[in-house]
Amino acid sequence: TTTAPVVAAPRNWQEERLAAAWKRFFGLQQIGIHDNFFELGGSSFTAGQLVVELSQIFQTELSLQEFLKAPTIAELAERITVTAPPEPATTPTPSVEPAHALIKLKPGNDAVRPLFLVHPIEGHVFFYQDLAQALNADRPVYAFQSTGLADAAEPVNRIETMAQHYLEGLRAVQPEGPYLLGGASFGGLVAFEMARQLRALNQPVDRLFLIDTPAVGQPLLDLEDDAAILAFVGSRLLRLNGTGVSAQELRTIPSEEQITYLLQRVENGHTRGFTLPQLEQLLRVIKANREALLNYTPQPYPGRIIFFRAQETGSNALPVRPEHFWLDLAAAGIEINPVPGNHFTMNQPPHVQMIAERVEQSLKQLEVVVR
Repeated sequence: TTTAPVVAAPRNWQEERLAAAWKRFFGLQQIGIHDNFFELGGSSFTAGQLVVELSQIFQTELSLQEFLKAPTIAELAERITVTAPPEPATTPTPSVEPAHALIKLKPGNDAVRPLFLVHPIEGHVFFYQDLAQALNADRPVYAFQSTGLADAAEPVNRIETMAQHYLEGLRAVQPEGPYLLGGASFGGLVAFEMARQLRALNQPVDRLFLIDTPAVGQPLLDLEDDAAILAFVGSRLLRLNGTGVSAQELRTIPSEEQITYLLQRVENGHTRGFTLPQLEQLLRVIKANREALLNYTPQPYPGRIIFFRAQETGSNALPVRPEHFWLDLAAAGIEINPVPGNHFTMNQPPHVQMIAERVEQSLKQLEVVVR
């Protein structure tokens, strides 16, 4: 007979709370403090969701980078600096996500001005992890996760409102400018509106970086219906490339059964941490962001834009020259930087290194001017 492996039990209150959160997240009855998040079936995308929950549980700011470097309960508990258990709420509080879910991607150095990034259309922020790591080690990097992604809060479907909410989180970290902002794809639209609103408040914005950001009113990624969005979720977010499902296949299934069908594929692909309600909420978030993209009317921006354009074109993501839309909106001009790769791979190694190098060059030039 074979004996079941011994599950290492929690040794302190931090590990107990982490274990309870991981059990809920993965839907498991038992979990050991040395079990690896990714070996259990977690993904980079689902890690971002768990970071938000753990930050709320411990009432402290946990960075995604810290989580990825400590993927077991035992390792992560050592990084949680809270010395006493946070007091439990005396009355139940509604499960509502803050309108400005801000995640620290990289701690950096507090003496260095942070860079704030805005989520792409799918709402998650791990998309920027490669860029954050490629930047100067001292550069703190924050990213806004889409409202409603980690909870049942209603997604925001207007870019102007989204920007206003996110500015609350931004100014909680950095009360006064000058600010450094950026965003890829859909995130560039929101970053642009945040910069415009900041300038209207007489708050300076020193740098605004847009990465392959589309023209307003242009459908992005052909996400024209639920089937297309769910196929995108499966291939791009859950990495089900080998066992994925196409939009055409999903359209042969009744609409009310499409999410359940994708979830079955997720389980077969051993990607855990997703439940039916989470996938339903993710679908709502993407649809709300798509609606915001199509209905946004940008106003002229008095500053300058630094634009990064993918060299590989011809996909259904963007037109050949997406930067042309922004030429007349940036009063102080636009700098265009072609980057190898397509709309997606330009944000991954090795191409993302070129974006990081140009960002850092630009920020060093800024420091020279300040001195």
